[in-house]
Amino acid sequence: MPVVPLSLDGIPTELKWEVLTQVPDLLSLRSLVHASPSYHQAYYQKPESILFTVLSRDIEPVLCDAFMANQCSKLRCEGMDRSGRIQAKKEFIEHYKQNHDQPMKLPEKLELQGTVELAYLHIIIHDLVDDFCRSTFEVYTLSYGRDIEYVPPSPTEKRRIFRAFYRFQIYCNLFSMSGVRSPDTKEFTIPDIQEDFDGADKPWMFFSIFQPWEVEELGCIRDFIYKRYTEKFQEVEADVAMMNESDDDGISVWSSEHFNFSSDGINVKDYKEHFMELGLPFLHQVLTTSYEKRKVLIADNLWPNHFFISEPLTEPPYHSLNVTEIYEAHENKGDILFDGDQQGPNQAWVWYVGGKVTPYYYDYSGEVPRCWGYVIWDKSRLENWHAEDAVPKD
Repeated sequence: MPVVPLSLDGIPTELKWEVLTQVPDLLSLRSLVHASPSYHQAYYQKPESILFTVLSRDIEPVLCDAFMANQCSKLRCEGMDRSGRIQAKKEFIEHYKQNHDQPMKLPEKLELQGTVELAYLHIIIHDLVDDFCRSTFEVYTLSYGRDIEYVPPSPTEKRRIFRAFYRFQIYCNLFSMSGVRSPDTKEFTIPDIQEDFDGADKPWMFFSIFQPWEVEELGCIRDFIYKRYTEKFQEVEADVAMMNESDDDGISVWSSEHFNFSSDGINVKDYKEHFMELGLPFLHQVLTTSYEKRKVLIADNLWPNHFFISEPLTEPPYHSLNVTEIYEAHENKGDILFDGDQQGPNQAWVWYVGGKVTPYYYDYSGEVPRCWGYVIWDKSRLENWHAEDAVPKD
C-alpha cells in the first residue's frame, strides 16, 4: 500500500503550533495564518504565546528603538498638562540617549496588549522596509543605468532600515502636534496640542543623540516618505480639488484656484510636512488603502506644518557648535574608517565624507544619493552596484 505524504495542513494542532512559532518573522506568520484556514484556527487557539515567540525573534536586532517607540507613544494623552508633558518628554529623551545603543531583550512574558502594540508597528515597518528597498533600488538602477538584479536586504541592512524607521516614529511621537482626522467623524484621533518645543530645539534634543551617519539614515527615510506622499498627492489631485470645492463644513484650507499638487511650492511642502508628522501607521494606510479611501484621507488631513522635520534636519548640528568628541575630532581633521558592516558607518558614508570625521548631515550635496539610501547598504552591495562613483565626495 503506497504511503500517502502528510500535508502540513493535515498535521496535528500541536505540530501546527510548533510550525507557527518557527516562522522567521511576522510577515511570514501573517502570510501563513491568512493563507491557511487550519493554521488560522490553530493560531487563534494560542495567539499570545505564538505572537510573542515570533515577535521576540523578529524584533530583537532593533528592540531598543522599537520598545522606545512604543513607550513614547504614551507620552501624549488627554489629561496631561503641557508642563507635565514637556517634563515627561525630556526625561524620555535623556533615558533614550543613555540606552539607545545598548542591547536589550524582551521580558520573558509580556501582556497581550503590549505584544500586540509592538507587533502592530513592527509589521507596518516590515511593509515599509520592503517598499523602501524596492523603491531605492529602482531609483539607483534608473539613475545610473545599472543592469543589476534586485537582492533583498541583508540582516545588517535590515537593521539599519528598521532602526531608521523606528527613530522616525519616535520623532513623530515626541514632536507631532496633531492626530489623524477621521473620515467618518471628522474628529482627531488624538487631541491637537500646542508645540512643546521650539523648532530649533529639535535637532539639538533628538538628532544630537545619534552619530552623523545615523541622522543621515533618518534623512533617507524622510526623503523616501516625502517622495511617496508626493506620488499619492498627485494621484488624487483632481478628485481632492473637487471634494474641497464642494465642502461646506467651513474647514477647507485651500482651493484649486490657488493651489495644485503637481507643484512643490511652499503650501504643498507644508501639507506634506504635516502628513509626515502623522507617523508611519498613517503613511501605511495611505499607501495600502483603496483609491476612494485614500483621497478622503488626504482631503481630510490637509493642514500645514512648516517646521516638523525637514527644516530641523538642515539646522546646524549640535556637534558643530558645542565642544564634544565629534566637534574636536572634526576640528583636528580626525579620520573615520570603515570597520565592517556590523557597527559604525557604512562604506558609502566614509566615501562621502572623504574619510574624515564630520558633525554635519543632510547636506544639499547628499540629496541625490539619499534617494537611493546610500548610507543604508553593505559594502558588498555597494561594490556590486559599482556605487563609489555615484557618491559625491564632501
